[in-house]
Amino acid sequence: MDYLTTEVRSPNEDDWDKLVRLMQYLKHTKNDRMTLEADKSMVANWHVDSSFAVHPDMQSHTGISVTF
Repeated sequence: MDYLTTEVRSPNEDDWDKLVRLMQYLKHTKNDRMTLEADKSMVANWHVDSSFAVHPDMQSHTGISVTF
């Protein structure tokens, strides 16, 4: 999803397909609910992802999430 949230200077058919797929997912999951719970262990789980220089102007993406 990070790809769709960045500036796209020259969108192509593949970009449009990704946007349509995302919109269909959001439409079909709009009533879904997420429940977050914690146990007594208090262990934090970190998930980090990044991609480097994926655009012609050498921009990169980084994402992170933390769960307990």
